[in-house]
Amino acid sequence: MNAGSLLQEALAHHQAGRLQDALPLYQKALEIEPDQPDGLHLCGLVHHQLGQGEQAAEFIGRAVKLNGESALYRTNFAIVLNMLGRFAAAEEAAEAATRLAAENAEAWHHLGISRLGQKKFEAACASLTKATNLAPNNPEYLNNLGTAYRNLEQNDKAVETFRQAVAGDPSFVVGQTNLAEALKGAGEIAEAEYLCLTIIERHPDHASVYHVLGGILLLRMAYTAAIEAFKKYIELNPDQTKGYVALAGVQNILADYDEAEKNLNRALEINPNSASTVQSIGSLLLQKGDKINAVERFKQVITLDPDISQSYFDIISAGTEDLSADNLSHLKSIIKRDDVTDANKATAGFTLARVAEKAGDMAASFTYLDRANELRLSVLEKFGYRFDADQLAAEFQNYRDFFNADFFDQTKELGHASEVPVFVIGLPRTGTTLVERIIASHAEADGAGELLEIENIINDLKRNNETYPACLTNLDSAETNKMAEGYLTYLQSLNASAARIVDKNPFNYIHLGLVTCLFPKAKIIHCRRDLRDVGYSCYSQNFSDPVPWTNDLRSIGLYFKQYQIIMAHWEKSLPTPVLTLDYENLVTDFDDNAKRIIEHIGLAWDENCLKFYDSEGAVQTASSTQVREPVYTRSVGRWQQYAEQLKPLIEVLGIE
Repeated sequence: MNAGSLLQEALAHHQAGRLQDALPLYQKALEIEPDQPDGLHLCGLVHHQLGQGEQAAEFIGRAVKLNGESALYRTNFAIVLNMLGRFAAAEEAAEAATRLAAENAEAWHHLGISRLGQKKFEAACASLTKATNLAPNNPEYLNNLGTAYRNLEQNDKAVETFRQAVAGDPSFVVGQTNLAEALKGAGEIAEAEYLCLTIIERHPDHASVYHVLGGILLLRMAYTAAIEAFKKYIELNPDQTKGYVALAGVQNILADYDEAEKNLNRALEINPNSASTVQSIGSLLLQKGDKINAVERFKQVITLDPDISQSYFDIISAGTEDLSADNLSHLKSIIKRDDVTDANKATAGFTLARVAEKAGDMAASFTYLDRANELRLSVLEKFGYRFDADQLAAEFQNYRDFFNADFFDQTKELGHASEVPVFVIGLPRTGTTLVERIIASHAEADGAGELLEIENIINDLKRNNETYPACLTNLDSAETNKMAEGYLTYLQSLNASAARIVDKNPFNYIHLGLVTCLFPKAKIIHCRRDLRDVGYSCYSQNFSDPVPWTNDLRSIGLYFKQYQIIMAHWEKSLPTPVLTLDYENLVTDFDDNAKRIIEHIGLAWDENCLKFYDSEGAVQTASSTQVREPVYTRSVGRWQQYAEQLKPLIEVLGIE
């Protein structure tokens, strides 16, 4: 039998799906005629369909060399190379295919995939748009285009595109899961969660949906449920690192550092070269005060993936060593590149700003800050986070109107008698972490970090009632105690024996009306600082949480004015005494002010409070490295070096 006859017989088996029968016939034909392009191409396709990627690439690659003018060969070569993760070679093959057949939607599609794999998101978007224009109802093409939009942080377009993908195929579970992820990013949390639960009902073994659901529950601060979702993802996908990293992230929030470390180490066992896992381990070590080992981890990240800007930022934050000239050169290139996300560019900008400031080049430092904040604000806006000064003013006015003298008089017999909670409040970057560590160094006290429990109580009230705080109008003892007991139970789960436990979420200043109602005997410490220093510190900080008012100087000023107004109201109206602590006084007269703090919370003096920097325990905030040092005054009056650049903030504040 000649080669042509063998190919015909092989093709018949191939088209009928009998791959194991087709393969030996193709091979026999190629033994007779080894340079037969169609035979090589078809033999490669069988290998591909059998999951034998390397063999597929070899045979189809040979076919391409023999007949480089075949768009079909080049398209299928790109498909195989993409499957193997050889994205640069796949891009070359797909580009050639599109030149040979400009209307070949599949070639454009795989050109887009190859560019996604190389993080060339703009180029990927262009290729995938071309593919969807040629085949507008193809769910897979639309799904990958949506993925490109997600990576470009164009969340609204991603949602729209994923909706089109699942509209064309309602059973397309991958597209539905990606839609849920995009909805989460767009702030449509309720719809995203409902979609996840619908997918789980229909496809209970689809692992990815549990990872998305866990992220949604994390946003809702439903930590226990988030842990269960991530554990289910791990159960279904035990060999993927991202489940362990996500689970560790929640455990970190809950201060379960040992379990977080175990899960991160498990992820590292699965993939020792996972840069994101190593970064997470470094971050945990930095929180725990192990700067030396943390920096080694961050340097390892840079070796694995030099484009992760956060590693450079964390090395600078640790303060144990400087970045190399090569590091700085690479950071400067990141800011200019099109294949890097704006979030990554922003972090590079914040890092370079710190380096320039340390070198004494204040003008360059602020130029980098302006660019970093501009990028950061752009990212937040794409994800639906915007600062609305008028809305904030209306919200705070509502609180002032409701939590008045009459309210506190009517609720004076309510609340839990516990004196365990200590609320350290104020603006970010005002010394709240320092105050917490002073208290936590006391033998009878502990620090719980920035808890979200008060916010959780309010969110529960909002879900069960139309408006907050109006829903507290007829508050009774049973309701008050239920809320207070829930908070206290969580607090004491962190340390059952401590006489005082600090919740240092600074934004609890907004909710002091509810806090005082729940815990009339709780101690409150208000941390203040020169608003110009606070403003500069916020503007120069790469916050991990979405806080859009910190990325624009005028917005910072407008936010501060509302803070001043509501704090003036609390000082006048609260039935509970508040200790007001100025940062400048704390760091210049540390011993006396530390004693004031301990006296205010009702404990006997403990000399260990003067050695707060030696105390154990992880710190999760932007000040995590600073509280590992003795008190210093170098941050006092820091704004003066940038007086000219800070004019937009200073003008809003009305400070001469």
